[in-house]
Amino acid sequence: MSLISCADLPTHVVEECPDYIISRNSAVGIIYKDANIADYTAAGDWNAAIAANSAVIVKGLAGVYEEPSDIQIENPEDCGADQILIAFDHVFSFQDGNVSEFNSSFYEELNKFKGYFCWYNCEEDKIFVVDTATVTFVAKPAWGARGEILKYTVVAQWREDRDVFYVIHDAPAGIFT
Repeated sequence: MSLISCADLPTHVVEECPDYIISRNSAVGIIYKDANIADYTAAGDWNAAIAANSAVIVKGLAGVYEEPSDIQIENPEDCGADQILIAFDHVFSFQDGNVSEFNSSFYEELNKFKGYFCWYNCEEDKIFVVDTATVTFVAKPAWGARGEILKYTVVAQWREDRDVFYVIHDAPAGIFT
């Protein structure tokens, strides 16, 4: 039996003392597709995009990147698995307790927005950027059970090909904190 591959696998590296990334997300970036952010680690690029109304940073939230759902189709070949992977559906959900008339208007408009997205991991001082797929949003009006803080609940969602993962960058100084 021969092994036929359509891709050359790179070497997998096992770190002797790995720096595991802990998921604690406290801010997001909403990025217009025409934003001119050449270097996501550069505060100057972010400040220019924010000043040009091409990016908005939302701070003071709690967010979770969910496990991606795999999208599979029927394998067109008889040999092998019945299904083959073609893409992933991604979801990042967050809650924002900064409830106000202004923020309600912001989230109403976010429901119509299509662009790029990133989230800030405050534990690791990293940003995770999605700029190869169109991200859409589902923002719900502020709600809370009796005795709880009112908060907006928002879901960012996108689909990427099976061979495209988000990119991790060092966070630019002073943008997400």
